[in-house]
This record gives sequence, C-alpha cells and structure tokens, in this order.
Amino acid sequence: MLDGDICYRAAYARGKDFYPRTDIGEAQRPVAGKHKIVLPIQATLQPHKQLHVRLFPWSLKATDNLYFNIQECIFETTEIQ
Repeated sequence: MLDGDICYRAAYARGKDFYPRTDIGEAQRPVAGKHKIVLPIQATLQPHKQLHVRLFPWSLKATDNLYFNIQECIFETTEIQ
C-alpha cells in the first residue's frame, strides 16, 4: 500500500551497486490517497544471494519536501527445487 501524492518508478537488481536494474512498475501521474500497487518480479536467485528492490519517488508539484508512506509491504516468493 502506498499513501502519498507521488509519482514513482520501482526497480530491482541483484547487485549491491544496483546495476543492471530491471524496472518493474511506474506511475507517471500521482494517485491521491492510499492505493495498492503490485510489482511482479520474475527472477531466480541462487541460495544465499540477494535481490534489491528500490522505489524512486518524485513529485509534479514545485516543492522541496516529498512525503509518502509505504504500508503493509509484503514479499511473496515461491521456492523451486
């Protein structure tokens, strides 16, 4: 759940330097109030490896302050053997 009047791009990467990255979602127009976003990631990880997820927010308003709230963040995974 995302609460705030922001635009965003979401991405993931396997490396700590966040390169190369894969974009998984974007909102170019802000949605006022709380709204659910689902960001599907199709990636296979080897044991003990990490996946890094980032949200890059911005505003269309001329302001120095950007406020938003991430609530109920859930990561669901499937194990393949």
